[in-house]
Amino acid sequence: MLLLTDDVSCGDLTTETSGIGQQAACLKFPTRQEMVVCAIKEASRLFVLNGATVEVRGHSGQQVDRNRLLLVARGSAQVLHRVWKTAQLPVEWA
Repeated sequence: MLLLTDDVSCGDLTTETSGIGQQAACLKFPTRQEMVVCAIKEASRLFVLNGATVEVRGHSGQQVDRNRLLLVARGSAQVLHRVWKTAQLPVEWA
C-alpha cells in the first residue's frame, strides 16, 4: 500500500474532475508482447485492498504470448483509476 500512497497521495485528478468516480468499471491487463509474468498476485492484491474484485488469468513465472489477458478488475472507476498504474508497472517491468 505504500507504493499506492506514494503514487496517488492526493487522489486521482482525472477521476475527480470527470465525475465518473462512482460509475461501475472494468479494467483489463493484456500483454503487449511476449513476456514472463511477474508480480500479478501483488497487482491483484492492490485492487482487492481498495475494494475491487479481480480475476487473475496468469501466474508469476509463466511465459505468455502477446495479447494474453492476465487480469480483469471490476469496481468503481475511482478505485480502478487510483490503483491502475501502480499495479501495472511491476507486472510489465519487474
